[in-house]
Amino acid sequence: REAAAEEVEAGVDIDVGAGIDAEEEEEEDAPRPVVEDIYTASAFVVTTTNAQVVDNYVFMLETFETNSAATNAAVVDFLFRMAYGEALYPMLFQVSTMALFNRLLQNKALRTDPKNKRLVVLCKWVVRRLVEGGKVYPGVFAELVQRTTVKRAQQLVLIFKGEVDAQSMLPRATVRRWEPSEDAALRRVWEMKQQ
Repeated sequence: REAAAEEVEAGVDIDVGAGIDAEEEEEEDAPRPVVEDIYTASAFVVTTTNAQVVDNYVFMLETFETNSAATNAAVVDFLFRMAYGEALYPMLFQVSTMALFNRLLQNKALRTDPKNKRLVVLCKWVVRRLVEGGKVYPGVFAELVQRTTVKRAQQLVLIFKGEVDAQSMLPRATVRRWEPSEDAALRRVWEMKQQ
C-alpha cells in the first residue's frame, strides 16, 4: 500500500486492470440473455392494488363531474378491473364509497348518459355484491367502517361464494391451561391486597 501511495504521489501511472484475468473481462463483456415477461393490465391491477390505491381512485371519482373524460375512463376502468376482473370488490365496501355510489346513481343526467354506462354498471354491481354478501355473511357490514386489504377481500369473496365458512376466517384465540402455581401466586396477591 505504501508503495502504491508513493507512486500516486510521484505521478506514476498505475495499471488499474493489473491482476484481472482475461477470462473475467470476457465474462463481463458477454451479453446476458434477457427474459421478457408479458405484462398485462390484469397483472398491473393485481400488483398495484392495496387499500391506499383504492382510496385514491375513489377520491378521484368524487370529482367525476369536473374530471376530464380520459381521467374518468381510466379511473372507472381500473376500479372495474379490480372489482369485477380480479374479484376484489370487497375493497370498495367502505361507507364513503357507498355514499359516493349513491350520489352518482341519484344523478339522473349521469345515469342516462351513454358515456357513463360503465360507471353506472360498476356502482350497481358493487352495491348488489354488498347486499348479497350481507345475506350470506352479515359481518360484512362491519367491513364498511375499516379499510379492506387484498387478503381480506379475497377471504370475503370465498365466504360469499360459500367455499369457506366465515368462522374459519376469524383469528384463532390461543387458550392455555391454568397452572396450579398460578393459582398459588394469585392467592398470595389476594392475601397481600387484603392486608
